Amino acid sequence: MRILVRHGFSRDMADLLISDLQHCVDFFGKHPVVNGSDADESSNFNHG
Repeated sequence: MRILVRHGFSRDMADLLISDLQHCVDFFGKHPVVNGSDADESSNFNHG
C-alpha cells in the first residue's frame, strides 16, 4: 500500500487515517480472503 501525504496533512487527519486502517485490519482479520488472486490475475494495473 502506498500513501501520499501532501503538505498540510494534519495530526487530526493522520489519526483518522490510522483509525481507518485499523478498522480495515480488524475487518479482514474477521473476514479473511479465502480465494486470493494469483500474479497473472493481479497484474492488470500499470503506471506506464
